[in-house]
Amino acid sequence: MKSVFITIVGRPNVGKSTLTNKLVNEKVAIVSDKAGTTRDQIKGIVNINENQFIFVDTPGIHKPKHLLGEHMTNIAIEALENVDLIMFMLDGTKEISTGDMFVNEHIRAVNTPIVAIINKIDKMTDAEIEEKKVEIREKLGDFDEIITLTAEYGIGVHKIFDVAENYLSNDMWFYPEDYYTDLPVNKNCGGNNKRKKFFIIQKTKFRIAWQLK
Repeated sequence: MKSVFITIVGRPNVGKSTLTNKLVNEKVAIVSDKAGTTRDQIKGIVNINENQFIFVDTPGIHKPKHLLGEHMTNIAIEALENVDLIMFMLDGTKEISTGDMFVNEHIRAVNTPIVAIINKIDKMTDAEIEEKKVEIREKLGDFDEIITLTAEYGIGVHKIFDVAENYLSNDMWFYPEDYYTDLPVNKNCGGNNKRKKFFIIQKTKFRIAWQLK
């Protein structure tokens, strides 16, 4: 029995939570068009045969503009040092930005293998995908692998497991077989709305989130 811890990082709103939910086949992470909806490290757990894959979905890494943003970015950066593999997610339909470069700078600062993910390939031609790979290498450097997929529709998601198998390093499982997340029921934001509602209110100077059961 082996396991591997994988963190999925990227700038805000590139599809990290969508991918985590698709991998686990459960709603363990908040999915929203609004950036910054993932406030903590959320672990999605997948058991395949004798292997346990533990995915850490973090807040987007970005230059913080307020204290909450700084806290969320710190959570994401801390996750980099405690995993076996980093998966750096990029929106394939957009040019690599300074935000992507900011993320790249931080993940290169730790001694952890890095795999790049090009998301939204359903909106790209084969030629555009190849051009994106060239752009990634030119602007961000080399990666152990470059995975192409569309998280929303599950296209190519199986490649995540194929690549992650090469980084299995722990000779044990960290969670029971029937677990798909480490979150308690009352914090599972994707769960039953009758059990929990999550409201995120943005104001000019403050971003406040509170939980109602």
